[in-house]
Amino acid sequence: MIKIKEFIEKEKTKYYQIKKIRSVIFLNQEIIFNKTGFNHLIKKGKYRRSTSEKVRRFGLLIYIERILQDYHVEVEYRYMENNGNKTHFWGITKTIRDDKIKVIIYKVNNGKLTFLSIMNYGKGK
Repeated sequence: MIKIKEFIEKEKTKYYQIKKIRSVIFLNQEIIFNKTGFNHLIKKGKYRRSTSEKVRRFGLLIYIERILQDYHVEVEYRYMENNGNKTHFWGITKTIRDDKIKVIIYKVNNGKLTFLSIMNYGKGK
């Protein structure tokens, strides 16, 4: 049985050690890893994710650098405007061992590229 509080603290330390990754997808720009991304891994909106969902998402972080530094990925783009803020979203998908893993990156206005989420779908979900 996993002790979720201990698990989250351990994963929090590992997550914040990432700090930033340069991505070939974004012409070697840095993607930052801050509390927004961390919080999204444990919550969806104001609701906490299930323990299994948290464990699954944190487990996918071992692939983050591999995905962001690979030219052979599928990239989707979305744009939203709200209250004068222009938010850009990129979904970057790579298949690893028959499992599709998607990383979500966002940028508000002319701000920094920021990690938002990671998920998987397909065979390994």
